[in-house]
Amino acid sequence: PYATLEPLLGDLEGSETALLRRLARAAEPLLLDGWEAADPESRQLLSRLHALRPDFAVVLAGQGEAPLPVDLRLELGPLTAPDLAGHPGAFEATGGIPALVGAFSRGEPLEEALEARLLRLGPAEREVYAALALLPSPDLGTVRQALGLEAATLVRAHETLLDMGLVEASGAVRGQGVALRHLEGEPALAQRLSLALARLLPDPQALPLYRRARALWEPADLPKVRRAFHHWAQELLRRGFPKRAVELLEDSPPSPETALLRARALERSSLFRQALDLLEGLEPTPQTQALTSRLLFKLGYPDEARRAAEAALGGPLEAEAEALNTLGEIALRRGQAQEALELFSRAATLWQAAGQRSRWLWALNNRAVARSVLGGYVEEAFAEVMQAAEEDPSAQAMVLFNVGQGHLNRRELPQAERAFLRAIDLALESGALTPAALAWNGLGVIRHGGQPANARQAYTKALELAQQAGDAQLTAIALANLAELEGNIPAWEQAVELLERSGFLAMAREVRATMETFMRR
Repeated sequence: PYATLEPLLGDLEGSETALLRRLARAAEPLLLDGWEAADPESRQLLSRLHALRPDFAVVLAGQGEAPLPVDLRLELGPLTAPDLAGHPGAFEATGGIPALVGAFSRGEPLEEALEARLLRLGPAEREVYAALALLPSPDLGTVRQALGLEAATLVRAHETLLDMGLVEASGAVRGQGVALRHLEGEPALAQRLSLALARLLPDPQALPLYRRARALWEPADLPKVRRAFHHWAQELLRRGFPKRAVELLEDSPPSPETALLRARALERSSLFRQALDLLEGLEPTPQTQALTSRLLFKLGYPDEARRAAEAALGGPLEAEAEALNTLGEIALRRGQAQEALELFSRAATLWQAAGQRSRWLWALNNRAVARSVLGGYVEEAFAEVMQAAEEDPSAQAMVLFNVGQGHLNRRELPQAERAFLRAIDLALESGALTPAALAWNGLGVIRHGGQPANARQAYTKALELAQQAGDAQLTAIALANLAELEGNIPAWEQAVELLERSGFLAMAREVRATMETFMRR
């Protein structure tokens, strides 16, 4: 009994009235931090002291409502980053909300501390707070429209949240991460508010909210949902992350446009067979024919690829650009470098006109390869595309592979190895399988003569990635290189047959000539 006030009272002997008189004679301000933790007898004594209206101030601190009628009630304001400089991570985790800072310092769950604060709110305030937490940036007008609130109701709710230090004047939620984790425990509320907000936001901002509210989509929502998915998938492709675009589109509502976009992302991820399978169910259009031509070429069917590319000519800019690029690759494979250079240049112009930066880079890269084949210096041939590809890791990987290949053709082995190693790092970072496989194969070629164990490891990695991508040509090349390294003639012959069956006749002749030279040694 009286343990809370014992430091002030000293001797606890005597009646409650005697203790009260002793406390009233303190004549100094009294601060009690943590009213709810005080013992019942001390609380009773302080209640009687309040009735006496002493000359000195008594300040009670605690959570919840004040236990007595008070002259002044204050909410603790949010703490700033400098206030919490001595507590690493506290401001970032809590937004400076005092109750959350306390929980943080004690190692208690922040979500529970936030829930205790939110219990003091009415239904309108809780919904406004939750909606603001869900938004990527504060927008009180959107919140009002989504919740169907009158202006006065929104103003009162906002003022209450401001008074409690839960939001800033702009509506930005303090400690937003904690608020979002708290909402995970109220999925029905989070989904309902997410859908209402997503319907009002521009497509780019709406996607995270639509994904959270997936269970509540109505048929009328689907066109906007698709547009939101398509926007971000195209943005991921533009930035050079095709694998993430494939994963994103798995959750999109199905449509022919979604299937075509996903096939394009699969192609950019070097998953050619999966992409072609997806296109087979779509109606033939210049867009599908152009992509089909690319896939058929990579899978080893150059004649079929040429026919599909020619069928796409005259279509929309992007379709014609893709078709021209494929025709250029076919020409380059046949040794017609000048024709390929002209086709790649036309494709680059169309891609640039269509605003497709990543595909423009692809065409520039192919044009640089053609220039290198025609006898240009490697650095000069690739200077333009290297500068243009600075912000696209998958494009950089392919460019660096071709730079390495150019150096390798000139027997500039240290420069070639550096380019191949950097290409592998960038390719794996962006999820592009083909550049990584090509670069590993290039490293195997460099090490083929003097480092057989390292060469075998490199060829094996190239083979694994090529098979994962479904790239028939690259698979056969890696198999042939392994067979040559090990002197395995049957395996070598099988690789040549695979190239011939896939339509890569020029490459098959080269590999067969190498094999026959080896056998005559």
